[in-house]
Amino acid sequence: MSAVEAVETQRSLEELAEIANREHVSVAHALLSAVQHAVAAGQAIYEAHEQIPEKRPWEQWVRSNLRFDVAMAMRYERLFFYRDKLPSECFEPFVRTDGQVIQPSASRAYVAYVKGLPPLRPAGQHYRQHDESTRAEACRLREEGLSHREIAELVGASKAQVRRWTTPGLVDEERARKRADGKRMTAARRALARERDLAAARAYRGGLSEAYANTRKSLQALQQDLDRHEDSVKVRREINALISELHAVEDHIVRVLKMGGDS
Repeated sequence: MSAVEAVETQRSLEELAEIANREHVSVAHALLSAVQHAVAAGQAIYEAHEQIPEKRPWEQWVRSNLRFDVAMAMRYERLFFYRDKLPSECFEPFVRTDGQVIQPSASRAYVAYVKGLPPLRPAGQHYRQHDESTRAEACRLREEGLSHREIAELVGASKAQVRRWTTPGLVDEERARKRADGKRMTAARRALARERDLAAARAYRGGLSEAYANTRKSLQALQQDLDRHEDSVKVRREINALISELHAVEDHIVRVLKMGGDS
């Protein structure tokens, strides 16, 4: 039994969830057949994963339908996939050389015989792999006027992937935009660091009024940057964080001024 048999009739996701939950309960309550129940739960999960190949939708299905977490679901799935690697003692009690009777345990079987084996799906490739014909079909459908969502449903890809396939230069534009945003954020952080140093030096020399004025100018400049990036949530989040830090500097200067200039 070295290969996973093909299921002749595809079971529904609701039925698979019910089976997985039932077998999970049996793992805890039926010690003499705990591993069999774990393997049965893993088979249901494996079949569901085949129907939902993309990582995030599959994890959402697990959280919404199963009474255990994603990590447990993955262990059950691997126990099923590598069930031919499990020796007979995993499925029935056995007596050790010291006379102790060991009951079968799904966790012990996983750690001893399955953990460390190759992943079922290559790292970084949780999403269904598409060949060039799928990409060509997506481009053809787009030329016919179908929306990205409609094409995604037809070819079995994500909406974002279809958009990248059918929009020339989009990937390069996204990378360039991310690099530009990163450079702007780096420059803003450096400017903030310089302003903090200047504010501290001026406060030490008694130039609190000047430090306050410069802090206000920096806040105004950041507010202008915020207005220019209305369509970028990430950049706005970074700018708002910088604004909050400058407001803290501003508040400190005001407190020192109210105290008569003594820090």
